[in-house]
Amino acid sequence: MEKQDAMTINGEKTDGLDYVICRGIYSGINAGYLKNHNGNHVTLLNHRKVWQQSSDKKFSSWFCALAKRGITDGNTAVSEESPRIWLGDIYKMIPCTAEAAKTIIEAPVCEK
Repeated sequence: MEKQDAMTINGEKTDGLDYVICRGIYSGINAGYLKNHNGNHVTLLNHRKVWQQSSDKKFSSWFCALAKRGITDGNTAVSEESPRIWLGDIYKMIPCTAEAAKTIIEAPVCEK
């Protein structure tokens, strides 16, 4: 797993935390710094919700590619950042590469 550069979010340091993509039963695809993980419960800092708007790729391929390469086309949308979120329905989690994390963190907010 790759560690991302240190920063502080609402007084909480992300130094040493992995940036991950999580897939939840009801919550969908979420990205952020993994603060805590216990079973299917996670706490993410610098959270962004991610959507695949349309694609001819299979969803599982897109999910894995997002963690490896990040946002590479116009078919992916992200929400505004929230400082912290607790999710209790996570069944899949993949650490992001530094390159992928950068594209998600810096992606513009979807206005649609």
